[in-house]
Amino acid sequence: MEVELCQRKTPEYLMGRKKKEKNIVGIAIYSMEDWERLRKISDDKGQLEDTWLEWIYSFRRFEDDLRQRGIEYEEILIDLDELIEYCRIQGLRINSESRSRFTANKLRRLHQKK
Repeated sequence: MEVELCQRKTPEYLMGRKKKEKNIVGIAIYSMEDWERLRKISDDKGQLEDTWLEWIYSFRRFEDDLRQRGIEYEEILIDLDELIEYCRIQGLRINSESRSRFTANKLRRLHQKK
C-alpha cells in the first residue's frame, strides 16, 4: 500500500490568527481495470496483491485503521500512463518507493491549486 504524507495549511483558529500546517496522508488507489497492468509494469509485482479484490480488501482495512486513529487522508487515483511518464523522467524504476513519491507529488499539486 503506497502511503505518503503531505502538509497543507489549514485554519487552526478563527479569523486573524495563525494557520498551522497539518499532515495529510496520500493513499494511492488503482482502478480494477488497471490492476493487471500495474502488476506487469512494476518491478516489485511480488509485493503487490495478486488481484484487485485482494488489494481493495487490504486497502479498506488500512483505511478503517486510519479513520479509527483520526488520521486525515486523501485517496489519489493513479493514472498508470502518468506514473510511467513520471518514472521515465525521474529515472526511476516502478516500485513501491516511486509510486509513493508519485502519489505525494500529485497530492502536493492538488493542494497547491486550492
